[in-house]
Amino acid sequence: MQQPRNKNIFTASNYYLLFIFLFFCFVTSGHAMDVILQWHPNTEPDLAGYRVFCREAGQSYNYTNPCWEGTSTTCTIHDLEKTKTYYFVTRAFNTKKLESGDSNEVDIQATPIHKAAQLEFDMVNVGGDYATISLANVYVSPVVVCSVNYNNNTTPVVARVSNVTSTSFDVRLQNPSGGAVKTDTVSYLVVEEGTWNIDGVKIEAQTYLSTVTDENNSWVGESQSYGQSYANPVLLGQVMTENDGGWSVFWCQGSRQTDPPSATVLTTGKTVGEDTDTTRANETIGFIVFEAGHGMIGGVEFEASVGADTVQGVTDSPPYTYSFDTAFGLAPQVALSGMAGMDGGNGGWAYVHGSTFATTKGLYLSIDEDTIGDSERNHTTEQVGYVVFETGGSLSGE
Repeated sequence: MQQPRNKNIFTASNYYLLFIFLFFCFVTSGHAMDVILQWHPNTEPDLAGYRVFCREAGQSYNYTNPCWEGTSTTCTIHDLEKTKTYYFVTRAFNTKKLESGDSNEVDIQATPIHKAAQLEFDMVNVGGDYATISLANVYVSPVVVCSVNYNNNTTPVVARVSNVTSTSFDVRLQNPSGGAVKTDTVSYLVVEEGTWNIDGVKIEAQTYLSTVTDENNSWVGESQSYGQSYANPVLLGQVMTENDGGWSVFWCQGSRQTDPPSATVLTTGKTVGEDTDTTRANETIGFIVFEAGHGMIGGVEFEASVGADTVQGVTDSPPYTYSFDTAFGLAPQVALSGMAGMDGGNGGWAYVHGSTFATTKGLYLSIDEDTIGDSERNHTTEQVGYVVFETGGSLSGE
């Protein structure tokens, strides 16, 4: 077994993981399962993160190839064969890249726990410091998406998410250039990972490890597959970890960069727009798919749709209005939005706009860009996908 590289600075005896344990395991398809691991945090001031290593029965750990790396104290290992026995250890590493010894070892042989359809949605006021959002439901593998309502901020901001657990997640606002941010309202939607039909509405939620970073001169993304069929899919997404302190934001397309995701073609990714630093650590991306429509979920009125190619930048002539397919009884209070395709080569992201971002009949939107490559924030017309709810609410899978 590999030993720490410098026992005088960083050893298992003075820098160690208290305990790692199996939190959940569940079937994701006929022959695959996911495993969620959690461990107690280290408190050393030079802690940089954790690495999780996996081996099958009869094999040794490959310490040069972690199956997960990040700063969170929980992780999900995907697509393991449910007929095999797996073992896991975690190691901490510091800012000098020195690595601790192994935590205790855990194994998975038990009958997997099956997930149930559940979701929740609400809004919270968030600034530049992380706020911990406690969830109404207990999830096996929650997929979290957040959208900012621009009201107080006059510079670009994106929502950053991290430390997603079964009962909470952290969220903050980040200016891509590293500038100060003001507190604004963030709407969030959490869905149990899986493929569902909830109150007659087709919904699914997926996560994956993004190894590609797109930018101003390169739009590649990563191809995805739906878990069920859709006539008119509406996509929302989120970079769900902060393994890299540099900003990034979710984007998606269909057959072409400028096309919304279609019923047959879906590409997703993370982008850094016009940032001159285009290198980012791998991040977990989560995305949620709704079948377009207007109805009720968990007793709350909602609408999911992709609007026309009419929404422009924050310094053009905002806000830009989408009319709802069906009028609401009350103006929606929770609004998630995301660009559907990428017409503007510089990149960007959608947000709801103004102190009153919706009426009973429509939604107010704009597009923003980072100002790292240049200071302008004009943007060509884009299509925007949205999911709005009349109020906050939740539906439990119990």
